[in-house]
Amino acid sequence: MQDTFNVIDPDRGTACANVARTFLNEDSCFYTDAKSACEAESFDPYKNFRQKVSVIMTPDLIRGIYNYTGKGADETLYVYAVDGLNVKEDQTIAYPCQKNAKSRWIPVSCTGAATSVDSTIHGIFAQLLFNSYDTNVFVRDIINNATGSCPTILEKLVGFEVQDQSGKCWKNVHPNHLNVYDFTYWTKYHPGNSISRNPIKEFAVAGNTRLFFPGWHSMDRWYNNRVNFGFAGRLGDEVNYFDLPLSLRSPYLNRLYGFVPEKISFPNATGTIVCGSPNEVAVDTNLDDSDRQGSFNSVTWGFSIQSFDNLVRQKRIIWTEIALKAPDQLRQRVAWILAQIFVISSEADLLTEAITVYYDIFVRNAFGNYRDVLKEVSFNPLMGEMLTYYGSRSLGIAWLWHKRIEYPDENYAREIMQLFTVGLL
Repeated sequence: MQDTFNVIDPDRGTACANVARTFLNEDSCFYTDAKSACEAESFDPYKNFRQKVSVIMTPDLIRGIYNYTGKGADETLYVYAVDGLNVKEDQTIAYPCQKNAKSRWIPVSCTGAATSVDSTIHGIFAQLLFNSYDTNVFVRDIINNATGSCPTILEKLVGFEVQDQSGKCWKNVHPNHLNVYDFTYWTKYHPGNSISRNPIKEFAVAGNTRLFFPGWHSMDRWYNNRVNFGFAGRLGDEVNYFDLPLSLRSPYLNRLYGFVPEKISFPNATGTIVCGSPNEVAVDTNLDDSDRQGSFNSVTWGFSIQSFDNLVRQKRIIWTEIALKAPDQLRQRVAWILAQIFVISSEADLLTEAITVYYDIFVRNAFGNYRDVLKEVSFNPLMGEMLTYYGSRSLGIAWLWHKRIEYPDENYAREIMQLFTVGLL
């Protein structure tokens, strides 16, 4: 999703009347030089200003997000680097010895443990680690593309140590070790929450920037719940702003990052292409109580567009009125059912135009072809955010930009089979 930054008032970014242009909506796009329309094209993360828009995922930044968003108040975001994941008990991960498997390593003090590792295995990984282009100071990811192979009897070996040719020692760890996630969802829905205790919040309250996965938990708990946490990169990574989870991209947090979106636009541009849903009703900026900045407004008792919260309430009221009172009740109910199958994050509620365009897919195709629904959902940026393939790069691009072997995200492909079509087998 292109960020919804309002060029008139940065704090009213959710009122932006634009979404990304795609082959699905381009027939309804039009050109405007109105300053109230967001320039979606200026937020394309793959244009030539890409390297200028980066956030370094440091412990200080993680702590800064907590402090900046409220220090425990209702709107606080809880971001941590995860620690304590047991690589020896997780049966879902690739083993380092598997051909082309990615494995993660951390620098450790040399204890002599490397000498007890099979010499063939030690030689393979010592060489791979020594030749790695990964410059992260906390972790190092490598791909087993070695010409030699591990002994068959030891191909599932994990958690071992090696010493590379420079004399530096490394220990194999869980592939998600020190990944940074937005755990705010888990502060609300963790099964261990109680009136007197919130285990996930406790780490931030104590001043920690790492969340320690309890040793008594099964690794299945991590595997089954990880999809709920917005991935923000590895601790120490320089992350492109547009690769951050949606929850960590807002006009408010931009100040913490020192990111000024309006400065990364096309200086010679005199207007922008505005896109939305096919057959969309035009905005009426002359309504009473309208902010007259090109944003949608509806006058309802007790609510006006004066804050993010009121904007969300207005949209919900409008949706409820349509869903319950529109003459095409069967269409509305089928659309609701489809929306419960192709779910997206509630964070999208703040993206006025984007969430409307997404829901319109189901209203428009309620009596149509399921394949068409799946196609439009697959190309929608909000689903790209939800199931993590937004910004996914090919192996070649990852190497060109980061000198790192990184495979494309396949999470959505799995969900198409598991949840959206054939179901669990």
